Amino acid sequence: RNISVSPQYEGEIVRAGGVAPLVALLRSFNKNIVEHAAVTLRNLSVNPENKAQMVRDGCLPPVIACLGSPESKVQEQAAIVIRNLALEPQNEEAILSSGAVAPLIALLRSPFERLQQHACVALRNLSVNDANELRIAQEGALPPLIFLLRSP
Repeated sequence: RNISVSPQYEGEIVRAGGVAPLVALLRSFNKNIVEHAAVTLRNLSVNPENKAQMVRDGCLPPVIACLGSPESKVQEQAAIVIRNLALEPQNEEAILSSGAVAPLIALLRSPFERLQQHACVALRNLSVNDANELRIAQEGALPPLIFLLRSP
C-alpha cells in the first residue's frame, strides 16, 4: 500500500501486472484486505499513465461493486478510484457501460458527507462529455444533486 504512493513505483506496479492481484483482493472476505487493496488502487489511479491500463486490466467491475460495500471506507476508496479514472476521457464509456452511475447516485444519498463529495466529483468528471451528462441525468442524478445543493 505505501509503495503505491511513490511516483517512482506507481507506474511500475501497473506495468508489471499489479492491478489484477489487487482486483482479486477486492473480493476477499476480510474487510481489512479489501480496504487496503482499494486504497492501493486509489493511489495507483492518481497517475495519468496508469488510468487507461487499470481499466484494460479489469479493475472497473470489482471497484464498482465496492461502491455498494457495507464498509464506508471501502465505498470511499472505490468512489475515489472511479473519480480518478474518469479524468481520462477514453475511460468514460467503459465506466458508464460498467454500471458505475447508479451506485454513485446511491452514494449521493449516503449519510456520510465524504461519500457524497467523492460521488459528486466522480459524476462531475464523467459529465464533462455532453452525452455522458445526459445519461447521468436520465439515470436520476438530478434530484439527489439538487437536494445536496440545498443542504447546509
